[in-house]
Amino acid sequence: MFIIKNDKAVQTMEYEINKYLQIAKKNNWRADGKSHQWVKLYKIHKLDERLALESRRNSLAGLKLSQDNPFLKKAQLESTMEASVEPDSDQIKEDYILNKMQERESEFTLVDNIKLFIGTWNVNGRPSKESLIPWFQSSKELVNADIIAIGFQEMDLSPEAYLLNDGTKEEEWDNSVRQVLALMKDSYTKLRSKQLVGMLLMIYVKEQHVKDIEYVADNSAGCGIMGMMGNKGGVAIRIKFRDTYLCFVNCHLAASVSEVSRRNQDYKELCRRLVFPSHIGVSRYFATAPGVAGATGLSNTISNVHTRGLSVYNNDILFWLGDLNYRIDLPEEKVFALLNENKLGELIEKDQLNAQKKLNLAFSGFSEGELNFLPTYKYEIGSEVLTPNEKKRIPSWCDRILWCANKEENVKQLFYQSQNSMVSSDHKPVSALFNVSVKTLLTGKYEEVRGEISRVLDKFENEVTAVVSVSPLSIDFGEVKYNCYESRTITIENTSPTCAHFEILPTGDIMKAARPWLWVNPPKDMLLPGESKQYNVTILVDESSAPALNMGQEELKTIIKITLRNEKAYFVDVFGEYKPTCFGTALGYLAKLTGPIREANPKEIQSLPAHFERSIPWEIWRMCDFLSRYGATTEKLFLEKGDDDLVTYIRECLDTGEEFDHKILMNDSSTSTRTAGGNSGIYSMAEALINFLRALPEPVIPFDLYDKCLAAVTKGKEAITDVLEELPRVHLNVFIYLTQFLRMLIQSGPSNDPDLKDKLILFSAVLMRTRQYKPNQFYFIEERKQTALLTIYLAEDEEFD
Repeated sequence: MFIIKNDKAVQTMEYEINKYLQIAKKNNWRADGKSHQWVKLYKIHKLDERLALESRRNSLAGLKLSQDNPFLKKAQLESTMEASVEPDSDQIKEDYILNKMQERESEFTLVDNIKLFIGTWNVNGRPSKESLIPWFQSSKELVNADIIAIGFQEMDLSPEAYLLNDGTKEEEWDNSVRQVLALMKDSYTKLRSKQLVGMLLMIYVKEQHVKDIEYVADNSAGCGIMGMMGNKGGVAIRIKFRDTYLCFVNCHLAASVSEVSRRNQDYKELCRRLVFPSHIGVSRYFATAPGVAGATGLSNTISNVHTRGLSVYNNDILFWLGDLNYRIDLPEEKVFALLNENKLGELIEKDQLNAQKKLNLAFSGFSEGELNFLPTYKYEIGSEVLTPNEKKRIPSWCDRILWCANKEENVKQLFYQSQNSMVSSDHKPVSALFNVSVKTLLTGKYEEVRGEISRVLDKFENEVTAVVSVSPLSIDFGEVKYNCYESRTITIENTSPTCAHFEILPTGDIMKAARPWLWVNPPKDMLLPGESKQYNVTILVDESSAPALNMGQEELKTIIKITLRNEKAYFVDVFGEYKPTCFGTALGYLAKLTGPIREANPKEIQSLPAHFERSIPWEIWRMCDFLSRYGATTEKLFLEKGDDDLVTYIRECLDTGEEFDHKILMNDSSTSTRTAGGNSGIYSMAEALINFLRALPEPVIPFDLYDKCLAAVTKGKEAITDVLEELPRVHLNVFIYLTQFLRMLIQSGPSNDPDLKDKLILFSAVLMRTRQYKPNQFYFIEERKQTALLTIYLAEDEEFD
């Protein structure tokens, strides 16, 4: 007997020898021999998971591969590549090469430093008459920056701004900025701008740097009224400066002290929806992993949010600016008392944004400079001093500039300040200057390093064939309902001694394309020997995919195909029990229902002749009747966000035929803290009606009559009536009914309702839209005059015959 201290070493040896014996037995090697019979005298200990995995990797690789095999070292692979029909094994291989090259990046890149200036200002709808010079100054000197990013919010507060992409305001503020740039030593050019309603982001660069910039892209997303319109939301611009990817987001999040959760949700929505085309912005170095731009890209702090394309996180550095609207969680009297004592530190401790960052609920991983200036909101117009105001707005640092970088040392903030001397708005402008490290690729050296890594990789990759195990082979999502995310996972394990390249593709069947309601993330990957990963399989039935499912034209059933580089394929069945909904269902179909849609037989309903149709769908009547009874005099009706749980409850009642429970809808029993006075149910019903109309596969005014109706608007009501008579009977009835409903609301409300135009704009957007309509874009009417006439028509007092 002997005693050793390193028992794990013996356990590993036992594990290895038994594995080799099993291999020998399987292949009938030395079947009559007595080799290693002594192993039977030892109890095989169960290794811990980490040791077992490492042992397995080494044993598998040891059969044929050298210990220098790069696949034996676990690499952190990230992939957000979009799926394609054929697996691109060479591209997947690049993911691994990219990680190895990052370790040797200093061998083939040069690093240079540039100055980057960022400014943000909520201008409160004021014209650009005040000089912007102080905003661009530090210690009375104009900044000298290579790149200048300027963000505005609330440029235009008029209701028409929600519909029209009016460039007049941008031109005014661009001229004001250029007046300052003209005073600087170097000449600047405007690289790109992006506007969404009152939000504007403009990027200027020194003319000498224009040659250093390529692959410029932009996008916008609205998160405002009903979660759609662009009075709140964000705009983004992404550029490649030399071989570094920079992204700028200018946003305006939900207002009010109590709206913390809504601001967090707006932030997450922007992270999900602000995406850029995946084929734009790929350099020779960073393109090695499409969808991962700029080294490994930034760490995505939003869990369970997957984008199709390049997100704002797929960059080297992300700058986030704007009116974030986070407030100070203290009573007004306490805030002013601390301000009078110059105790900014105690105020910062109660800053909502910092609190949400610590809780990882929003902007986790972002950096910000020290708040050594006074709160930027709310000031009286023309004043440099914070004073109590009639609306009891608590002074807060609403206006912020944050950043997130893949390497902290690549960004150094030189100053962070506000300008109290600028008094034309109730917000103060904020600015920051950064020293940013940017990379330049040395092409020759890059090719040399890449070649070395590729040759080593090819040598070991070609020695064996990849094999994986997949589990489970069948996924049952159970009940699946409209607009509700459902996610499951599949586990793929590489059981071979070489890397396994594969693609995960929802294939449908042979005759049908992949289902739009299903996606897998990531859709492509590479596993090292012995490595195992889980992959998210997500289902979401939304307004684009619901119509076919509601009408019984498709089933919630498909196949996921996992294809290896060697063409070996594995299949996973995916299915669920879809619960039909009136949302995303044609008006003509709904009008034929004799009961709730959940009880309907689609084939029988579609076979019924037109005279079986009701005048209007029962679901529309139920929602409008509720609002007529309980919400006609409610302030901000259709403009105030409802409670998500209550909206879901309302949809379930409509789909199942269940009566609305007034105790739920009228007693303010929701968990939401957003609405006061017991109006959560009313606001939620209004939101449900708008969502229903928005989800119609064919709008109330059909697509084919859109242009004709728009042309008739300029000719008056008689011309509009002639066009409306061409509508299908149910569509015409719904139009008349909703018009009467709106007139009733107008008559029940105040004589000079300040929100009337907003409501008409919102209804115009869902009643009449083009095929290219997108929920966050309301620029579907080309002329301001046409928009005005359309909204005036909907507000007329005359009866429609």
